[in-house]
Amino acid sequence: MKPRLKATRAARELIKAYEPFAGQAVQRGRRWVVGYGHTAAAKPGVTVSRQDAELLLIYDVTRAESAVKAVVGEALAGHRDAAFLVSKVYP
Repeated sequence: MKPRLKATRAARELIKAYEPFAGQAVQRGRRWVVGYGHTAAAKPGVTVSRQDAELLLIYDVTRAESAVKAVVGEALAGHRDAAFLVSKVYP
C-alpha cells in the first residue's frame, strides 16, 4: 500500500529552490542539516540519497502544512500562497 502524501509539490519545489541538497550532514550555525534542510535526523556522519532526501522533505512539508492548517483553520486558496506559508513554517 502506498502512503498518502499530501505535501504539495509547490511547497517542496519552493523549499528546494532555496535549500541546497546536502547528501552528508553539514553544520549550519548551531544546527546540523541533511538532505533539503532536514534537521530532525541530522547529526555528524549521517548521509542520505536524493531519493531519501525527497522523502524527508515530504515528511517535513506535511508537518508544516498541518501546522499552517491548524492556525489558519481552513484550506488555503492558491498553491503559491500555501507553498509560501509552508516554506516559512518549515523547520
